[in-house]
Amino acid sequence: MDKETMLTYWELMGPGRADEDRRNLHEMPATPEVLILRAWASEALQAHHAWRAEHYPKRVAAHRAVPSAKVEQ
Repeated sequence: MDKETMLTYWELMGPGRADEDRRNLHEMPATPEVLILRAWASEALQAHHAWRAEHYPKRVAAHRAVPSAKVEQ
């Protein structure tokens, strides 16, 4: 399969599938084909995160916020 087909597949299947495939590819021997697929899966995840940050900025900001630690006295 070509890159465009794979990126479209992961876009349709969602970030969970791209992440699962990326993890499975990391368990395989690092052949040139596997390395290419790993990079494409990572690219698909990055594209999803960028899209989510663009369309849901408040949700992403809240998710990234670190709650302040309470100081015991």
